[in-house]
Amino acid sequence: MLLTATVLAVVLVLWLGARSPRRLGGVVLLAVPFSTLGFAATSAPDLLERMLLPLGF
Repeated sequence: MLLTATVLAVVLVLWLGARSPRRLGGVVLLAVPFSTLGFAATSAPDLLERMLLPLGF
């Protein structure tokens, strides 16, 4: 359900925010790497915690 809501929200924002097909292409081209970067930045603390806790830190 969360994935469906996320996809619908992204499509709605792209549809409302893009003034032309060319601009939509640019937005999509930039959205993919930046969303991946954002996911990595928000996941990094959890990953570091899982790596350091077994070591006793």
